[in-house]
Amino acid sequence: MDDAAPNLRERKRARTREAIYEAAMELFEERPYAEVTVEDICERAEIGRATFFRFYGAKGALLLEFNRRLADRARAAVDAEGGPAPQRLRTVASVIADAWADSSPAMRAMAFDMLHRPDTPVGGETLHPELIALVAEIVADGQRRGELHGDQLGADFVATVVVTILAACVAHWFDTPDIDLRAAMGHTVELMLSGLQQG
Repeated sequence: MDDAAPNLRERKRARTREAIYEAAMELFEERPYAEVTVEDICERAEIGRATFFRFYGAKGALLLEFNRRLADRARAAVDAEGGPAPQRLRTVASVIADAWADSSPAMRAMAFDMLHRPDTPVGGETLHPELIALVAEIVADGQRRGELHGDQLGADFVATVVVTILAACVAHWFDTPDIDLRAAMGHTVELMLSGLQQG
């Protein structure tokens, strides 16, 4: 019975987190990001302000949930396609490019807000832990198989660099939205792979 209590509590927390995120996304579809307040999100999700701040801390921090879901999509795509490590890294980059290219203006405004708040940590480990973990698995596997080099740096470090560079590609697109994000991401991942595949 004691083992079930934490599971029930975690499921309830997950449902609350989901309700907050879904309420925010609905509101962001209806109005620009700047016009949606935390109070609006709380009202739509039927929660109190304290609950919102316990889960997210700030409106822009909803980006962390977007990133978690993005990592889940990338993992599912990698698992479905398989293949050598370089191809799996291309798949991750493609999923990231697709998610952002298809995102709403509100999502881009949220990312801009999150990245430009002086009190918000913006290191890859903070914003993208699940994505870094996925890329680290791919890199470590690729290094074991001899598909990727750089094993003297360690898979976790290489993964942090890879995810940071991919995030920088997206951030550059925020400033120059007329570029083709999918093409830019493809060029970026090929540039990284050329270094990782050199012996």
